Amino acid sequence: MVRLSRTTWRGAEPAPVRMVHLGVGAFHRAHQAWWTGAVSPDDPWGIAAFTGRSAGAAKVLAEQDGLFTLLVRAAEGDQAQLVSAISRAVDGADTDAFTACLADPAVRVLTLTVTEAGYCRREDGGLDTTEPFREWVLAGDFPGGRPAWEQEGALVVDDVTPYEQRKLWLLNGAHSILAYGGLLRGHATVADAIADETCRRWVDEWWDQASAHLCQPAPMLADYRERLLRRFANPRIRHLLSQIAMDGSQKLRVRVVPVLRRERAAGRPGGAALRVLACWIAYLRSAPADLHDPPVQRLRAQTRDMLSVLDSELAGESGLVADLDELVAELL
Repeated sequence: MVRLSRTTWRGAEPAPVRMVHLGVGAFHRAHQAWWTGAVSPDDPWGIAAFTGRSAGAAKVLAEQDGLFTLLVRAAEGDQAQLVSAISRAVDGADTDAFTACLADPAVRVLTLTVTEAGYCRREDGGLDTTEPFREWVLAGDFPGGRPAWEQEGALVVDDVTPYEQRKLWLLNGAHSILAYGGLLRGHATVADAIADETCRRWVDEWWDQASAHLCQPAPMLADYRERLLRRFANPRIRHLLSQIAMDGSQKLRVRVVPVLRRERAAGRPGGAALRVLACWIAYLRSAPADLHDPPVQRLRAQTRDMLSVLDSELAGESGLVADLDELVAELL
């Protein structure tokens, strides 16, 4: 395989470093780096990308002048895109280089990436694989300027909170019910689970319930749901349910519990949210070999104890616990 380099690729010089990023992992390469390289060709922004825990990514990227290929794997086929926004790739342990970059007057933006899990996977020295679904919502002032990320669909808003809730409840919440419900029904991937009529019905019911507590207009939420369905159904991305199922006791606190609390406060039972929790409990009680959820691994016998890990107040509602027990029994 021919190694990527700027001398063999159009002879392009790296863009001037105007951004510093900490944590040059797969998520950054497939999202921020792609977005930055795709916009403002007449106003280029180069990234000095520093690794987090391992120097390996910096070494590979430096050997190919910061270039890498992003393989976008859609249901209808693959599209390869060369990403050139990383002008420097540096070992994060080089603190002198990091502080020098931050002190450079030309550097106007500092970013870092914090995610629950990566959205793309590494293939070899110059290729990353990702999915066509992209979403980036950001807020804040950039007095020193920034790339025009909105040219490629990023949303610049006054308040990210409504979008964060939408993502946590509709995207991540649906992932959770597909993970636990899908695994109970014998599926291995998100695409397999969403093709199951029962799992799809559970997702739709959850979306209906969660959407009632979101402030965005109904057409916007409907469009988002359609985009998520296309994402979930993509058979070319093998998103493992067992990976999503990890650490449910942490994830469900923000993905499902807030909706359940709102439903109970409104005098409703919160059936769709209860089903997500029931699928989680039933999955844990099925004793999967790859279980990873330390806070509840010793509490699988008692529904109330498991629920208390998520929310002690909800665990005190005897009627809710009884409803959960009934749903769990139906699943096992």
